[in-house]
Parts: sequence; structure tokens; C-alpha cells
Amino acid sequence: MRHRLATASAVGVVLAGSAVLGMAEGEAAPATTCTFFRVHSPDLGMSVLSRVNLADFTMQRIATLRYRVNAIAYSEDTNSLWGLSTRSTEGVFGDGAHVVSIGTDGDVIDHGPVRRVNELHFPIDRFTGATAGTIVGTTLVIRDEAAIYRIDLNPANQTYLGVVDAVMTYPGGQVSNVDDFDVRAGIAYGVAPDYHRSHVVRINITTGQVTRVDTPTLPGAASYGVAVLAPDGALYAAANSLGNRSPLFRIDLTTGASQEITAWPAVLSADATACLPGVEPATTPQTTPPAPQPQPQPPAPGPAPQRPAPAPIVTPATSPVISPTPIPIVPPPPTTAAPTPAPAPAPAESVRRPYRPQPTTEAPRVSARARSSTEEKRRWGLTTIVLLVGAGAAAAAGRRRRR
Repeated sequence: MRHRLATASAVGVVLAGSAVLGMAEGEAAPATTCTFFRVHSPDLGMSVLSRVNLADFTMQRIATLRYRVNAIAYSEDTNSLWGLSTRSTEGVFGDGAHVVSIGTDGDVIDHGPVRRVNELHFPIDRFTGATAGTIVGTTLVIRDEAAIYRIDLNPANQTYLGVVDAVMTYPGGQVSNVDDFDVRAGIAYGVAPDYHRSHVVRINITTGQVTRVDTPTLPGAASYGVAVLAPDGALYAAANSLGNRSPLFRIDLTTGASQEITAWPAVLSADATACLPGVEPATTPQTTPPAPQPQPQPPAPGPAPQRPAPAPIVTPATSPVISPTPIPIVPPPPTTAAPTPAPAPAPAESVRRPYRPQPTTEAPRVSARARSSTEEKRRWGLTTIVLLVGAGAAAAAGRRRRR
């Protein structure tokens, strides 16, 4: 989880004198069976993958990854580790954090950036500052700033590798520095660090409500990068760096008692998965990159290319597929009459409005011609009458002169 998270960079485990908070001095914490994976970075370089056994607190270094990874989690459905990466040995990703799957031998598969698949809030940093990862169902649950996001890991879904849920936590300012959490029955537990004192918090990942757990305060630190809920019901949390150590505490969520049980070398950043369910994860990372192929399958109406082939012989059969456009165009008279009543409310009128002025302008021209011809006939008739009257008057005048 972020730069401040703590993780072990060495295989050895340093047993520290017990610092007991809320337990009798010298009382040993009960042993528990739990194995989890942890990534850490002693500096700004790539992450180191290790396996931790809470029964004896041993840590086995596996490999230095080719990626800087955070928000890791174990998926029972895919039997592999998942997380987010901001950079690889080739450089920083320019398109935000990438979803990666990790094999227990240290191999990593890059599945590409987190996708925007809906109108849900998408952080400005594109998840480069995301920490605190865990798996719930088939989603990777992470924290970025004060919000909780879920990323779909089911390759059969159209939302694969996309954000399918985003919840803002409240009250504000309670989880902005929670760098790891583990979930049980829909409630996440982690440590909100402070340089003076740190507190265990519970987060309802469905509603976003945050409450403080009534336990003794833990030592102040910049970050607690490991938070694991063990089968014994306790929360195991490790600070990234306290002096030159990364102390691991056991917090009893029932009694509130907390105790430092061991310590590892200090680190700059760290994150951890939940306890594994007794199943050995796959040694190779989940090969879900082919899974995006289901998405190309929708376009895989590759039968479409087949349409051109039969088209010359069965043009009518293929035409129904393309008919949406040809059908209204082939019989213009019926189409013009039919669509007018149905889409008449808005579409038909809006489409036809541009064309209506043209016929209206032609009609006046025809009427003007009719009027001009009528007026011309009237003028000729009037002229004829005038000529006849004039001729009659002239004849009458001639008769008078003769008399």
C-alpha cells in the first residue's frame, strides 16, 4: 500500500521483545494457523513477494517482481493473487494503474489499466494511489483516497477489469491513510495511522460507514501496510517502519487487547493478502488476458462476413438482416405514408420539416401563372370591347356626315 507501507525485504525474521498493550506482561499470543502473501518495497524500486506463516512468524522470500505492486489479494475463484501496479521495469504506466495477476513463483501478467465501464466515479489519479486490497466474490475491493471501489475480475462479464461499485466513506477523513484491510462478513478492518497514535477501524464496504474499534491505541506510524484477519478472530497488523523495524501486532477484536508479537526489517511500502484457505495458490498467474476474448466474441457475429458470400445467391435471405435500411427505401410510397402516422409526433415531423418549404414554394408559382393568364385574357376581352365600341361610334359619325 502506498510508499509508506511496511513489508519485509529479508528472509530472516527478527523477534522483538514483546510490547504488550492490554495483555499481561510476558503473556504470549496464542498461535494461529495462517499463511498469507506479502509484497514490499524497501525503496522506490520494484516489489518483493514473500510468504508469511503466522504459526511461527517465519517469512520466506520468493522473488523480486518486475512490477511495483500494491493492493494485493487472493482470489479463491481463480486460485491466484491479484493487485494493482503503477510501473514495471520498463517504466511508469501513463494510463493509470494496471490490474495484474501474480503467481506464487513471482511471475506477473499485466491485464491492462482499470477500465471505465459506466458512469460511476473514477478517481483523477486513475488508481495510481490505490491501496488496501482484498477480494469479495469476484471483485477486487480497493481504497483510493476516501472512497471504496470494486473492480470486476470475472472475464465472462462485459465489465471485466472495470469499476462496478464506488462508495464514499463517512465520516470524512477516517480512512484516507488506511493502507491495508481485510474483510469478514462485509466489514473491513484496518489501521488508521497517525504519527502520535494509531487506531483500528471497521469499514462497512457496502454503505461506507466507518467506526473506530474500541481497542488500545497502537504506536504512531506513517503507515500500517499489513492487516490480516486470522482464523483465531484477531487482526494482525504491521507498521511499515518504526525506527528500523516493522513491528507486527496482534489485536483481539473481542477483548480489545493488542500485543507486539514479532518484527521485521523496516520498509518503505507493503501490502498483504488475506489468510489462504489451506489451498496452495497456482504457481503461475491467472492467465485471464485471453478472457477479454469474450468481448471480441460479440463482434464475432463473424457470420456477418458470411453474408456477402451467400449474398449473390440468397440476396433476399441476407436482405432481412440489412433490411432496416433497404426496406423503407425500396417502397418509397408506402414508407412515406406509413411512417408519417407512427413517428408523426416528433421524428417524422422533424425529418420532414426541412423538406416542407420546397413544395409550398412551388404551389404559389403555379397559381401565379394561372392568375397571369386570366388577367391577360381579361385585358384582351376589354380591348376587343373597346375596339367594337369605337368602331360603332365611328360608323355612327359617318352616317351623320352623309345626312
